[in-house]
Amino acid sequence: AAFEVPNRLPIVVGAPGLGKTTLMRQLSMARHRRSVMVQASAGLNASNLLKRLALAAELPLLNRLDPPMAQAETMLGQLQDREIKLTVMVDDADRLPLQTLAVLVHCLAKQADAPVRTVEILMLGQATLVERAQSLTLGGDQGIHVEPIVLQPFQQDDIAHYCFSRMRSAGWRGMMPAISKHDSAAIMERTAGLPSALNTVIAEHY
Repeated sequence: AAFEVPNRLPIVVGAPGLGKTTLMRQLSMARHRRSVMVQASAGLNASNLLKRLALAAELPLLNRLDPPMAQAETMLGQLQDREIKLTVMVDDADRLPLQTLAVLVHCLAKQADAPVRTVEILMLGQATLVERAQSLTLGGDQGIHVEPIVLQPFQQDDIAHYCFSRMRSAGWRGMMPAISKHDSAAIMERTAGLPSALNTVIAEHY
């Protein structure tokens, strides 16, 4: 739903192992748009990112001699002309160089008054990403509001239902296995409620 709110930049934050990358993949399959999933790195400059987006949308290559902000505006115009809607999801976005992050924020700011976004952007990463993005929205790209979405570990009472849902998605058609409070407590102690660690336990025992 955060995609649909005007002038919002949703940022999913949480510790490693909480399922941010899995969430990104599920959202990509659910969106009725072209989706681009980007694994961020400290070396991903703005021009290379924009080139990747243009290729995903089957647009003409951008003029890399233009400044990145100008390239971004050219790409937005091409998308609008061709009525192409693009969803961009950036994992580990806290690792992006500041200029690359600024170009993504600028893409949203240029669409602030549009009734429908040509480019949607979702970022996933660590909590420091929120502060970095907010520092950019307080400058020339006014009107964009950062919306943190904080993922939390599972609580002990959630473990049995999570295990069952994962087993069902893997093809299990039996009854829900009995997981005692003692077993749930032991699983909680071992996994700290992190989905990635829970998945390992499920694979070992069920």
